[in-house]
Amino acid sequence: MIYYYVAVDQSGGRKEGKMEAPSVEQVRAELRKGGLEPVVIREDYLSFFLSYWPFSRKTLSDSEVLEILSFLNDFLSSGMDAAMALDNLETVVGTKRAQATVRTLRTQIGRGSTLSDAIKKTGAFPEIVHAGVYAGEQAGEMVKALDNLEDGVRRDMEFRYEVRKVVTYPSLIAVLVFAVIGTYLVYVVPKLRGIIEITGVTPTPTKILFSVMELVRGYWWTSPPLAAGFIFGAKQLRNHLGDEKVELIARSLPLFGRVIIATSMTRIFFTLNLLLKAGMNIKDALTIVASSQASRAVRNALLGVANQITRGKPVSASFRHPLFPDLVSRMLEVGEKAGMLERYTGLIAAFYKKKTERELRRLTTYMEPFMIFVAAGFVLLLFFGFIMPIYQSIMSLTQGPTLK
Repeated sequence: MIYYYVAVDQSGGRKEGKMEAPSVEQVRAELRKGGLEPVVIREDYLSFFLSYWPFSRKTLSDSEVLEILSFLNDFLSSGMDAAMALDNLETVVGTKRAQATVRTLRTQIGRGSTLSDAIKKTGAFPEIVHAGVYAGEQAGEMVKALDNLEDGVRRDMEFRYEVRKVVTYPSLIAVLVFAVIGTYLVYVVPKLRGIIEITGVTPTPTKILFSVMELVRGYWWTSPPLAAGFIFGAKQLRNHLGDEKVELIARSLPLFGRVIIATSMTRIFFTLNLLLKAGMNIKDALTIVASSQASRAVRNALLGVANQITRGKPVSASFRHPLFPDLVSRMLEVGEKAGMLERYTGLIAAFYKKKTERELRRLTTYMEPFMIFVAAGFVLLLFFGFIMPIYQSIMSLTQGPTLK
C-alpha cells in the first residue's frame, strides 16, 4: 500500500511525502528511524491505483523480471563480473523499460553500490528479488540465489497464469451475457414496445421487461454514485468490523472462500520457501512476504507471526491464527521437529497449489451452469414477453375477421 505522510524533523521543519509499506506501523517506524516524527499518515488510494496503470507503472512486469534474472544469471555463471554482465544485459533485454532499469543498475554499480542495493534503488523490482540477491551476497552464492529467484518467479508466473486461465472463461461468458441483456433492454425493447402496444395485449412477462427497460434507461446515471456509495460503505464496514473480521467473512463465503484461502496460502508459502532457500532467516523472510500481500489483514497477521518468532515462540505455534488453516501449523510443527522447516514450507505451497487448482475447477463447474441458467431465463422471458404476443397478433391479422 502507498501512504501519504506529514512529519516534523528535530528542528520543527515540516516534511511530507509518500511511502510504500505493508502497514501504517511500518511507515511510522521508517520515519522515526530517519529522525522524523509523524503527524499524519493516511492511505493514498489514488497513487496506489495509478501504480497499476500500465502507462504509469515504474515497476517491471513479471516477464521482464524473469528475463533480466535469467540473462543475468547466465552472464554471472560464465565468470563475468557484475558491471560487464550488466553491459551485456542491456543489449539483450527486450523492452525499453527493462533497458532503462539495467542502465540504472549499471550506474549504481559504478558508484560503488552492491547489486542488491542497486536493485533496491531502482524501485522497479519486487522486494523478493532484492531480498534474494542480498541473501546470495551474504552467503557468497550469488549464482545459486539467482537460480532460485529465476525458478521462483517462473513458477509464480505459471501459477497465476493457471488461475487467470480458469477464471477468464466464465468471466467472459458472464460479461457477454449481461452485455447482450443490457443492449437488448436499451435498444431493442423500446422499438418492440410500439408493436406490442398496437395489439392491445400486454402479458405479464412483457410488463416486467418494460419495467426493467424504464429502470435502466431512466436511472442509468445513478450507477456511478451507487458504485461510489458501495465502495464508501464497504470501507466504513471494514473500519467498523476490522480488517481481520472482514477477511474471515470473505473466507467463509460459499465456493469463493475456499479459493481465497488456497490461493493465499499458496503464494505465502511459495514466497517464504523461496526466501528460505536463499539463506534468509525466517523473521526477515516473513516481513518481506507480508509486504507482498494485497490483504491488509494478512499483512498484519504475518507481521504478528514474525514478532512472535522474535520473542522466541516456535514457528508452528506462531502460525496458530484464525487466518491460517490448522493444517499449516501442524505441518510446520513436523518440519520443525525434523529440522526441515524450509522443505516443509515448500510442501505446504505445493499442497495448496493443488488445492487451488481443484477449487477453481469446482468453482467453474458451478458457475457455467449458473450462467447458462441466467441466459436461458432471459431467452424464455424474451419468448413469452415479445415473440409470443407478436406471433399471436400476426396470426390474428392473417386469419382476418371471422364470418358468421
